[in-house]
Amino acid sequence: MLARQTILADKAQLRSPDHWNTEGETPDGKRFYAIKVDKIRAYGWFSIRHKGVFFISHFAFKKGQKLASSDANRVIANWRKFEEQQP
Repeated sequence: MLARQTILADKAQLRSPDHWNTEGETPDGKRFYAIKVDKIRAYGWFSIRHKGVFFISHFAFKKGQKLASSDANRVIANWRKFEEQQP
């Protein structure tokens, strides 16, 4: 996972869909993503408040391929904490 995060930071991209999936939508209509390593996912989004920052919301162990509503809800809650906070 650390290697994938480093590649994303250095090259601003990962090979899709092997290592990178678009998963859902944030409250502002943008997308959030999953960095994939086997059955582990790191869910996150590109910040609208901090240019060039990719926030990782949380990590999850996946039993299947579909996005769980609990993971989507957690990303959205974390997105609100970081993107809607007052300066």
